[in-house]
Amino acid sequence: MLLPILSHSIDQRKIATVVSVLSNNGVIIIPTDTVYAIACSIKSAKAFEKICRLKNVKPEKANFSFLCNDLKNISEYTSPFDRSIYKLLNKNLPGAFTFILEASNNVPAIFRNKKNHWHTHTQQCCCPKYY
Repeated sequence: MLLPILSHSIDQRKIATVVSVLSNNGVIIIPTDTVYAIACSIKSAKAFEKICRLKNVKPEKANFSFLCNDLKNISEYTSPFDRSIYKLLNKNLPGAFTFILEASNNVPAIFRNKKNHWHTHTQQCCCPKYY
């Protein structure tokens, strides 16, 4: 199913459909600055495993990024960081950057690597916070 969602004309029914797909262990495809991204809910191990199968990678070896709605949302998923890191994030996001931050316990174990880091992108959008 193709659901074009345009930032200048958001159809809440389409957003509800996407939320439903994500809530039911589904996988979606979203555009990024460079390529399309395969996305799922951070709360869905089943969807994460689907993406691993699609990409032909082992879940325990996979390195994935996830999207956060804003800087406040990032703080839910990271260990506390100092003001200089906050300023760096605030200056460069949204933007075409990936920041590798120390994960908090709110990040499901399947998304964390052995060093307890994760990659994040942020974007201002009305969509759920995942890719």
